[in-house]
Amino acid sequence: MKQKRDLPSGDWLTFYVGDSDDFAEEVKAASQNKELMKFLSERAKKSKNSKRTSIEKVREELGLNAKTKE
Repeated sequence: MKQKRDLPSGDWLTFYVGDSDDFAEEVKAASQNKELMKFLSERAKKSKNSKRTSIEKVREELGLNAKTKE
């Protein structure tokens, strides 16, 4: 088992979801984290009501041409 590391998060919310080398085990641990699941549920509800910007609009605003590879 790896050591837990706390990183500076500023205004970000952080959740400890495990440190296993087994991905399935980490998924299970994350899904059992009630605080994380509540946060994700609330975030999903907010995103459904928020205005979205298409990639074409972002490219236009940034002056990027989608047909030109840089």
